[in-house]
Amino acid sequence: MAFKNNEFVSAIRSYHHALLCVKGILSKATMKELGILTGNNSSTVLNRGNSKEQEVTEQAKSLKISLHNNLAVCLIKQSKWERAISHCDEALALQPNNCKAMYRRGLAYLELGNFDRAGDDIRKAARQQPNGN
Repeated sequence: MAFKNNEFVSAIRSYHHALLCVKGILSKATMKELGILTGNNSSTVLNRGNSKEQEVTEQAKSLKISLHNNLAVCLIKQSKWERAISHCDEALALQPNNCKAMYRRGLAYLELGNFDRAGDDIRKAARQQPNGN
């Protein structure tokens, strides 16, 4: 709601809080409580065959991508270009062909005067979404 009301500071706070929650969900203690990890603290291993582990990990990854993208757009709205680029980088580390992150990073690079990087990112984003969808 904060983003829609142009309350970007509040939106940023909410998105950061959500990222911390996701990191908490993925902590060893929480994963162990969910039965996703087995063993003692020094030799904890993932239950590789556990579909719950895969589901939690994939949902968390998807959520982190969305949160980093949302943070980037809020920071762009505030002209905080370097921080926006950092969040785009985080999203792209999780999903290298993420169109939104590429485009937003390109916009931030453009504002910083880094025209080569801006052009590269915007072209890559355009190739991913040739119809602008």
